[in-house]
Amino acid sequence: MHWILLLFVMSILVAYLYAWSRATAGAGPKTAAKIGMIVGFCAGVPGNFAQATWSPVPRMLPLGWMLEMWGGAIIAAVVAGFLYKD
Repeated sequence: MHWILLLFVMSILVAYLYAWSRATAGAGPKTAAKIGMIVGFCAGVPGNFAQATWSPVPRMLPLGWMLEMWGGAIIAAVVAGFLYKD
């Protein structure tokens, strides 16, 4: 259940980051995808790297969780960019 809250907060953060970066990086899906990749990397890699290193689960599980977080951040940024109006 806490993952849903985390994804919701991350989506709001991604939308704000996209809105703030439009002035310097330009508007469009390319900027949104870049913001989503950066946020997804920062949100998904460290925790799942630790899970893969220290947890007794197969390493494919943290990889899947990381890719899900990364893909979700990119999708959230692109949707925020599509919905954002000046």
